[in-house]
Amino acid sequence: MTTALPVLSLVETRVLGVLAEKQRTVPDSYPLTLNALVSGCNQKTSRNPVLELSESQVQAAIDSLKGYSLVAETSGGRAWRYEHNIDRVLRIPSQSVITSPAHPLDPAHSNANESREVPATYPGRKDYGMNAGIMVN
Repeated sequence: MTTALPVLSLVETRVLGVLAEKQRTVPDSYPLTLNALVSGCNQKTSRNPVLELSESQVQAAIDSLKGYSLVAETSGGRAWRYEHNIDRVLRIPSQSVITSPAHPLDPAHSNANESREVPATYPGRKDYGMNAGIMVN
């Protein structure tokens, strides 16, 4: 029996993407604090679209992703830290995951022959006007 993954909102996709990116690019700082995660989500370079998310928006996305077991919360020092569970939940290496706020079959954003969309169905989810999704190389 296969369980379909939820359709993630733009904010959830951004949070998950930042966690996956920062795990590889700044491993000494990973898992991330809420403050570091908000900064990564609002980063002006290498982000499309550029967002200005509040701490409460990022926390709400974390809480939602924790409900799907895609994010775990750990205690580390003075602040809670967050890490993704992409590899465990999707059973693929996190390096294979590309997060995209655009439709994965849109030729302007991806090559349909190189990526496939992970099945994601969950009625009633808001996607903030974009077809947010997770793609696998």
